Amino acid sequence: IAIGAPFELERTVTFGHLSAKGRDGVLEDRRLDQDYLQTDAQINPGNSGGPLVNISGEVIGINTLVRGIRTGIGFAIPVNHAQRVADQLIRNGRYSRSWIGIAVQPVNETPQLKSMFPETEQGLVVKQIDRTGPAGGTDLKPGDLIVSIDGHPTFKPRDLKDAIRAKDPGTVVQICINRGGKLTTIKLKTEEMPVEGEGRQARDSGEDSGETGREEFFGLRMEVVPDELAKREGLDRRQGVLISDVRAGSVAEQCGIRPGSVLTEINRKPVTHPKQAREMLQTLSKAPSVAVSIVRYGQASFEILQAPGL
Repeated sequence: IAIGAPFELERTVTFGHLSAKGRDGVLEDRRLDQDYLQTDAQINPGNSGGPLVNISGEVIGINTLVRGIRTGIGFAIPVNHAQRVADQLIRNGRYSRSWIGIAVQPVNETPQLKSMFPETEQGLVVKQIDRTGPAGGTDLKPGDLIVSIDGHPTFKPRDLKDAIRAKDPGTVVQICINRGGKLTTIKLKTEEMPVEGEGRQARDSGEDSGETGREEFFGLRMEVVPDELAKREGLDRRQGVLISDVRAGSVAEQCGIRPGSVLTEINRKPVTHPKQAREMLQTLSKAPSVAVSIVRYGQASFEILQAPGL
């Protein structure tokens, strides 16, 4: 039962069914929290902020948005989440979210990812780590397979997001990962999610390093990492190679790799020189896919290159 004041008509009541819980992907911006109740009880302009109640009159959600007028597709924020927000607003005068600063992808989402982890059917592959965030200073690495948080299995990205969101900033969580077939537990302290745009400035890391050791493979032109760039990205002097150029239409470009990035690992093996990187990629040229670790603008990420001709 949805209660509100649509079109300024106070105390309007509509009723229907609860079609689903946990709807995400409703909004285009996937960074936003999306965990909606879906109902066909009519929700119209003016219903937002009103309660969605069950047959016993218990509030189960807060009416929020619709997918088109008179479509019978409406959404409400679950009351448990609304209660957490309300409690923080009353206690602190503001609402803060916990975060750990990583992006993940289900291991069974693509054949390329699955080929890198043939021993498992479930889990989340760490695709990116914000090196300035809580996970940046831990042993967690791009390409690790997260199997549980505090003992609870993680099958979908929302499993991870919900587990972290339910924690207060400063809470220590235990993340169980699969790395090379071995299970390891990493302890990580959550932090308050920064306000969008705070503490992050785009940096140009594509300096010209001269003619020192240039190599190209998979569409990548690689050079020695300049000292200034290594310092800026928090890397050791001999850690990684600079990707100075990415050929248009190449495998690397299709994976979203951009010039100015630093290639740090190939199939979990450290990279220290352009010639070494080329030899490693040549050796793996007949493999179905090749995993690479990339650092750019303080973000460490994990990508899979499909071998040429496959």
